[in-house]
Amino acid sequence: MGVTVEASIIKHLRTDLNVTQYVNTFNGSPAIFSDIAPQEAERVYLVLDVQTIPSDNLAVDNFLIDIDIYGGKSDTVNIRALTMAVEFAIDREILNCDLYKTIRLYRETKGFVDNRDIKIVHYNMQISGRGSRYAWMQQIVR
Repeated sequence: MGVTVEASIIKHLRTDLNVTQYVNTFNGSPAIFSDIAPQEAERVYLVLDVQTIPSDNLAVDNFLIDIDIYGGKSDTVNIRALTMAVEFAIDREILNCDLYKTIRLYRETKGFVDNRDIKIVHYNMQISGRGSRYAWMQQIVR
């Protein structure tokens, strides 16, 4: 299978030094995960979830990207810095992958999530995205 939207965003974040300086590593890579973090992962880590929202235009898809950042109470300052770094890394960024010629990303909302566990800090960001399916359409034409 080719590179997905989620994989493209994760790759982009894992190569941004401003982002990776604030997350732990897991199996030799920055602790940036898709959908769910492994149980053994140490905080601070980031979890990404991408939902595709089809549009009326066959050549365009919309995305809602949830980014959850988890850390301990002592990590609050780093979590704020990480949030800013992620925001700068992907706000108005243009990426691509096998299905989409361009993926444009825009920050929507962000804020702390109320946790029942007072030892854990949970921060959520939502990013909207729009992908041009030109690359996919070109494969059908061939």
